[in-house]
Amino acid sequence: TKMIEDLNAAFEFVEKIEQTNAKKIGLVGHSFGADVSLLFAAQNPKKVASLVTIGARAHLDMFLSSYFTEYQLREWKRRGWIQFHDFRELSTDILADIKKYDAIEAVKNIKCPLFIIHGQDDTTTPFQDARELFNHANEPKKLDIIEMADHNFTNTEHRNYLFDILIDWLVRTLRG
Repeated sequence: TKMIEDLNAAFEFVEKIEQTNAKKIGLVGHSFGADVSLLFAAQNPKKVASLVTIGARAHLDMFLSSYFTEYQLREWKRRGWIQFHDFRELSTDILADIKKYDAIEAVKNIKCPLFIIHGQDDTTTPFQDARELFNHANEPKKLDIIEMADHNFTNTEHRNYLFDILIDWLVRTLRG
């Protein structure tokens, strides 16, 4: 919820910039940020003109289990917080908050062009999640599963391809 609120504040800031065409703002999110972007776009259909998700989850409750073992999750609940891989401390509030959201239902409410990108060798989020989101999404939509790419597109060729298709999509969907 806090991340969606932060994204809304960022949109409000950008919309006030004189050179911004508020009807042509694209949004790109990766990993959990992809899900936050998806949820935001579903809640704010008039704000997002084009959406790209990279490595998004179809089932948000699986996000936590992809990063933490059962033991770590139990300790998290016991202590009330856990240290995330980037050294942020997450409180147990996110456990209850994440249950409020459904990515599958959200994608059904996306009104803007949607491009779902996923690495085939993503061990954090299975590429089947991308297919599931795509199957529930409205047109116009596009899906690209990038062969042998991992969650963070660490291979230079994969990353360059990702940027090429992402930029092409945004240019095509935001022009005019």
